[in-house]
Amino acid sequence: MGLSDIKVLLVQLRKDPVMRDHEYRGLLRSGRLRPQQVTRVNGLEEPLEMAHLDGKQLLFIGGSGDYSVLDELPFTRVLTDMLQKCRLDDLPVLGSCWGAQFMAHVLGGKVITDPETEETGTYLMYKTPEADADPLFRDFPSAFLAQIGHHERIAALPPGAVNLVKSDKTSMQAFTWPGSSQYALQFHPELDKTGLVERVIHYRESYAADPLVFDLIINNAKESPWTDHLVERFIERIVLPCYSRKELALPKYR
Repeated sequence: MGLSDIKVLLVQLRKDPVMRDHEYRGLLRSGRLRPQQVTRVNGLEEPLEMAHLDGKQLLFIGGSGDYSVLDELPFTRVLTDMLQKCRLDDLPVLGSCWGAQFMAHVLGGKVITDPETEETGTYLMYKTPEADADPLFRDFPSAFLAQIGHHERIAALPPGAVNLVKSDKTSMQAFTWPGSSQYALQFHPELDKTGLVERVIHYRESYAADPLVFDLIINNAKESPWTDHLVERFIERIVLPCYSRKELALPKYR
């Protein structure tokens, strides 16, 4: 099995079709994936079913600032069941922004609305000591740039989880469990600098209605080489080894 064999389920919660496509294209770019490798389900407009996981090697939960993880959405129960199944069966999951907050919330952590710690733009991230031994982040520099935009933040991790990344404003930017194939990233692994600028322009009224704030975000947007293809790195470092272990564990028949 290689990168080209991976099938991804992308769960989205975006009413705006322009931004749904934008998130989808960002995932394709960051993962160096072909369109036929990704199945999209917009949980706001179509039923999300457990069967959507069949034949998939990665569940990617997208983000949206329009909703809180504390809201009861049409797909909340099914997505919760999916996460529980992935935890039980060690199936790879990557949560982005809202997706990361949802993982924290339903798996026993805490998410709060905290206007003082909102971040929109390109921000400096810092590895925690736990990241030095983590297969996804171990060879990252101690500080790196990432694209981010959030209203809420993770205030407490789920039981057993470890914090991998922090920023000056937010102490929990990425978490996983030791030896796990499920990761939650509050920053956006599907965005590069261009994608961030396009998204901020589109959501200007909700994220940067003040012209001074808008100009500050756009003018301070920077390239983020360490996270630009983080989805591809996740597939190579986490997903493929996970399924190699499963294949080795299968009984051999003559």
